[in-house]
Amino acid sequence: CGHITMTRIYHVGFRCERCNRHGPFGWLYRCTEHRELILDDMNRRGFEVAFDKIGADFAEQMSLGKWGPDKRHDKYSVLREMTQEQMQSYTPDQIATLLAQRENVPPFRSFSGYSGRNLFDTMPDEDPTETPWVPVMQYECQYKACHHCYRRAAEKSWLSLDGIVNGDIPPTAAGAYSFHYMQQRPICDASVVSNLGYRAVPLV
Repeated sequence: CGHITMTRIYHVGFRCERCNRHGPFGWLYRCTEHRELILDDMNRRGFEVAFDKIGADFAEQMSLGKWGPDKRHDKYSVLREMTQEQMQSYTPDQIATLLAQRENVPPFRSFSGYSGRNLFDTMPDEDPTETPWVPVMQYECQYKACHHCYRRAAEKSWLSLDGIVNGDIPPTAAGAYSFHYMQQRPICDASVVSNLGYRAVPLV
């Protein structure tokens, strides 16, 4: 898996795709590159994407990011992405070129020469020209690995707290996708967790 986003997925039945072992702590890292897009699309179409009220409340705030594919599908979004100073540094011809390039992106990704359905096709009842960035569920990347076999997964699973404060909440985080198989959020005693790692090591 060469994608850039992952999350922990809690399920005792899943096995690492490298060592074929269960996650030692009850979870594995799972690719979310396509799942983020699918969840956002399902939420937009009115499907339930959360298993509890907390997730349902956050589902209203989920986002693919300030420069997500849903935003960039509009060719004029390139103008909103630039500051006034940046825009003034371009000539009218250069801006026209940028708009032309952005306009050509959706058709290229939707009809890129693949036969049959591909990762950039939409769900069966959707118009492919409306949401060309939404993958088909059957072809979603579901790569899973334990933290021993794929240490880079930790870097791919971090969330930006600044982004969340500013309203950039990934769909998997908003709906607590990590816990959807459990259908509950694990709760630990704060007094126990605060002492983890501080217990004296026995000498005998």
